[in-house]
Amino acid sequence: MGPRLMAREPIDLLTEGATYGDADEAISPIQQDLVALRDALAESADGEDGEQGPPGERGPQGEPGAPGRDGVDGKDGRDGVDGKDGAAGRDGIDGRDGLPGEAGADGAPGRDGQDGAPGRDGAEGAPGRDGVDGKDGVDGAPGRDGVDGRDGVDGRDGAPGEPGTPGRDGADGAPGRDGIDGKDGERGPPGRDGKDGRDGVDGERGPPGRDGADGRDGINGLDGERGPPGPKGDPGFDGAPGRDGKNLTWRGPWGPKENYFEYDLVRHQGSAYIALTDSIGERPHIKSVYWDMVAARGQTGPAGSGGGGGGGPVAASQVTVTNPGYSNAQEIFDELLYVALAITSFTGGGTYEIGATVSTVNLDWSYNKDETSQSLNQGIGSLSLGVRSYDLTGQSITTNTTYTLSASDGTTSPQASTSITFRPKRYWGPFADATPDNSEILGLSQELATGRAKSISYDCTGGRYPIYAWPTSFGALSGVTVGGLAFSDYTVSTMSFTNAQGYTQDYYVFVFNNIQTGSAINVVFS
Repeated sequence: MGPRLMAREPIDLLTEGATYGDADEAISPIQQDLVALRDALAESADGEDGEQGPPGERGPQGEPGAPGRDGVDGKDGRDGVDGKDGAAGRDGIDGRDGLPGEAGADGAPGRDGQDGAPGRDGAEGAPGRDGVDGKDGVDGAPGRDGVDGRDGVDGRDGAPGEPGTPGRDGADGAPGRDGIDGKDGERGPPGRDGKDGRDGVDGERGPPGRDGADGRDGINGLDGERGPPGPKGDPGFDGAPGRDGKNLTWRGPWGPKENYFEYDLVRHQGSAYIALTDSIGERPHIKSVYWDMVAARGQTGPAGSGGGGGGGPVAASQVTVTNPGYSNAQEIFDELLYVALAITSFTGGGTYEIGATVSTVNLDWSYNKDETSQSLNQGIGSLSLGVRSYDLTGQSITTNTTYTLSASDGTTSPQASTSITFRPKRYWGPFADATPDNSEILGLSQELATGRAKSISYDCTGGRYPIYAWPTSFGALSGVTVGGLAFSDYTVSTMSFTNAQGYTQDYYVFVFNNIQTGSAINVVFS
């Protein structure tokens, strides 16, 4: 039996050396079948040599082509894209092994077959030796400087080093300029008015003065007969507008050593007078330039039965007058001496931190004279006459509340109010680090406030950060100055802050970006 290689030679002749013309060109179906048959024979076991077949017919010899000139070696082209694998042909039925025939005469060489499909890439060869290092190239021009990176976060402070040897005291520097005085702080709420003191004990009544001697009464003339009424006259012209009324002061009986002022009222010898100007020792009478009579003493009435002659004082309400709109002298006195009712004090309100609860309210008030009615709002209603205080206990007041007192004397009805008001606080002071928490802010200086504007002097001796916190409802800062100069090296953050009353709201927290050491850093917030 001959070697298996002899059976492969015809197939190898048709498949070896086959090449593609283009990367996408496919091999013929015959070549595919031959390649598949070759591979199958390579994997099969050695069989017995078959009989030699008859020699094939000799094909016509092709005309040899003229040899072309050798072309210039082209540059290595890029590796082509691997073509798709062709479909595997069906395996043919194995024929029985024939008996080996005698070797026939060599036939004429057939025409060159078409190039077979390219074989698979061989295994990668061993790497060649490293080439000699080339000479260093000329240094390129220096590149542009890169953009500076952002500053890194400051590292934590290192552990304090051992104290160094103290240096010599430096020369005293020139004294710095005095800082600008800070603005005065807001005026605090007024304190409650004190209660009126008790009335003093009345002094003892002095001895009555001696009555002056009455002048002799003139002889009354006989009344004439009443004549018939005359015709009604034409209405008179309107009088000039009267002067504005003045507050009158009743001074009682006239005294020769008393100082009297314009619009004072006195009683003298049964008649009433009003002061026209200031005076002392000027006795009131009908022709005086200092006094004007407003009500004359009534004439002595006829003697009563069984009694002697009259001549004693009579009540003003019993003195008839001819003034239009008045029936007696008392009505004139009441109008001339009227003083309007006024509320001279009303206290009991106050200002508290927002979130607090007010349980007790003590209202106190006073008038300049007695009232004829009085009442309070907030569901309290009318009050008894003469009451000058009202206490509310067991309350749970958490919002702004106003109490209004209303009173009347029948002619004038004044009102006055006092309020309970709730406000947030603002906080400030130097602190050891730049991130104080809620409890640490509560430990700073503080005050009730209605706005963010404030002037503060910070003592940062030893290294501290100036801190200022206020409700966001007051608005953001519009400007900051330090020592009178505009300042912007600071940070303002927002936090949810809970005050000492348990009330929570958003706050702004201001802090310098760098630690300070000055003992009087004057900062103005606006």
